Amino acid sequence: MVARLLRDCGLYLGPEEELGFDVRTGEQHWENIRFVALNEKILNRMGGSSHDPPKLPAGWECKPEIQSLILPAKKLIAMLGQDHQFWGWKDPRSSLTISFWRALIPELRVIICVRNPLEVSSSLNARGDAITVSAFHLWLAYYRELLAAVPRQSRVVTHYESYFQDPAGELLKVANAINLKVSPGRIDEACACVDDNLRHYRAKTEELAGTGVPAEVRDLYLDLCSESGADLPPSGWN
Repeated sequence: MVARLLRDCGLYLGPEEELGFDVRTGEQHWENIRFVALNEKILNRMGGSSHDPPKLPAGWECKPEIQSLILPAKKLIAMLGQDHQFWGWKDPRSSLTISFWRALIPELRVIICVRNPLEVSSSLNARGDAITVSAFHLWLAYYRELLAAVPRQSRVVTHYESYFQDPAGELLKVANAINLKVSPGRIDEACACVDDNLRHYRAKTEELAGTGVPAEVRDLYLDLCSESGADLPPSGWN
């Protein structure tokens, strides 16, 4: 949803035919297949995959087994940026590989989309993804790697829930954070696609207590909520 909103505001995500589809629904998920393929190669060479994140030591992006991927990555970056001032890509795998991309694009701005871990878990289970760890630990691995690799001044955190409360305000916040120039009228046009009826899973923050969600997942989620500016649960909850 966030990727589509930004695309509709002028962020170039690549040629239409290279933006992937959900095989279950046939709906476009706006992931550039070239970035997806390259990210999978990176994870495989480090001994893991998107569903089984590898242990990434400090400086892993400089390891010999990664060096041969630098040239194709640079070509991909050049291809997207050659005719477009504002361009980017969406791929959740980038949460794990972001150190590689930041080494090639030091000025990269990172949009971190956060959603209630219970909703993420429900979505993964419904899709039947073959993950080798629990959905909560997968959630934790992605966000920990991402936050450790990207300093606050290079990132903006946006909460999924905010787009059903004030979509125009949240989209404008993100656009401003990445210096994407967009008119209020175009913001409103883009937000017309936000439909609460398309939400398949709903969970309240309070539901994270007593549901078997690891404490470190709850704590990190609350930190992300705070950084995004989203509403927090009542004070005193832990």
